[in-house]
Amino acid sequence: MKPRYPESSDERAARLVGAIRRMRLSEGNTESLQPVLPSQDRFERHIAAQLKAAAPEHSELAEATAARMARDGLLTARGLIKGDIRQADLKPETMAFTEAVILVTGRPAWFVRHDTPQTQETGADRIADEFWITTMSLEVNRLHDICARVGCIMLGSSEDSLAPIATGWMIGNNTLVTNAHVGKLLARQNLALAGNDPRDGWRMIPGKRAVVDFAFENDVDRKVRFDVDNVMYVEDSETPDIAIFTLKVPAGGSVPPSPITLDLAKRSNWTDTKIFAAGHPVKDLQSDRNVVTVFGALDGTKRFSPGFCSGVLGTDVLTHDCSTTNGSSGSPLIEFGSLQAVGLHYFGNPGERNEAVMLAAVANHPAIVKSLSDGWGV
Repeated sequence: MKPRYPESSDERAARLVGAIRRMRLSEGNTESLQPVLPSQDRFERHIAAQLKAAAPEHSELAEATAARMARDGLLTARGLIKGDIRQADLKPETMAFTEAVILVTGRPAWFVRHDTPQTQETGADRIADEFWITTMSLEVNRLHDICARVGCIMLGSSEDSLAPIATGWMIGNNTLVTNAHVGKLLARQNLALAGNDPRDGWRMIPGKRAVVDFAFENDVDRKVRFDVDNVMYVEDSETPDIAIFTLKVPAGGSVPPSPITLDLAKRSNWTDTKIFAAGHPVKDLQSDRNVVTVFGALDGTKRFSPGFCSGVLGTDVLTHDCSTTNGSSGSPLIEFGSLQAVGLHYFGNPGERNEAVMLAAVANHPAIVKSLSDGWGV
C-alpha cells in the first residue's frame, strides 16, 4: 500500500527534529514528562539484542552495527536537543540514525501475551520506556480488554498452511474491520453482479480459507480463532482504505469478542495525542534495519506500539508515529484515556510518517454506519 501523502525530505527532517526535541537528555530532568534518551551503552545493548534476535547467525555484524548506530544516533539526538545541530544539517544517513533513536527510545513495540503488553521485557531500556509504562499504568485492565478485540488475519488453503497477513478488529457484533487493500486478498469483485448487488459484487475467493485469531501471541499456546464468514464491504478505490467482513460463529461455541468503541467526534487539533496501535506485524520485505532494531524477530504475533498522532493530511488521513511494519495494516489506533478507536492504520514505512483513516472524518460512511448499527442484512 502506498501513502496518499508521500513525505518530502524536508518534512521528514522537520518531523524527526520535533520528535527528538520533545525528549529528555537525562532522567534527572524532571521538568518534562517526555521520553528520556538512554545512555549509549543501554541503546547499543538494546539494538544488538534485537539484531541478534532477528539474525542469530550474524552476531558479530550485529555488535558492530549497534555500536555505530548508538554512537552516531545519540550524538545527533543530543545535538538537536541542545540546539548545536540544526534541521538543515541532517543528511539522509543522519536522519536514518535519528529515526532509530526515536523508534528504539520512544516508540517501543512490546509483545502481547494473554492480552497484556510485556513491558518488563524492555530490560536495560526500561528507563527509556518509563514514559509509556507510566502512561499505561492507570489503564492496565482496560488495555487487556482492548488487546483481546484485535486479531491476526490469516490466509491459506488449509489449516496447516495458514499464515499471518494483516490485522483486523471488532467494529460490530461478529463484524471485523480491516483495510480494503487487505480485503482484496480475501475477496474479489464480480462486476457482472455489481449493478444492484448490496455487496457491490464482492465475494470471498473460493479455495482460500481466511481466519482471525484473537490470541495469536508470541510464546503462548492458545487460539481464539473464527473463520471469516463473508465479505460485506470493500472500498474499491481504497479511499478510505476500509473493508468489512463477518465472522462465523459455531453453533453452541464461543462468540467473537465485543466491538471496540469508536470516537467519531471531530476535533480541531490532533497534534501530540497519545495513542497506541495493536496489531500483527510480519517480516519487513525490505529488511530495513530500523524495523529490526524496534521489533527484533518478527513472527506475526500481537504487538502493542505506543506513540503520538502528529496531525491531519487532507480531510480524512490521520498521521502518527507508532512503530508499525508489514502486517500492521488494519490495526486500530486507540487513544489513551478514552481507549476508543480514533483511526484505522493503513500505511507505515520505516523512515516515513504513518497514515491512518481518521474515523471521525468517515463517521457517515456506509461501512461505519452499517457496522455500528448491525445493518449488514445481506
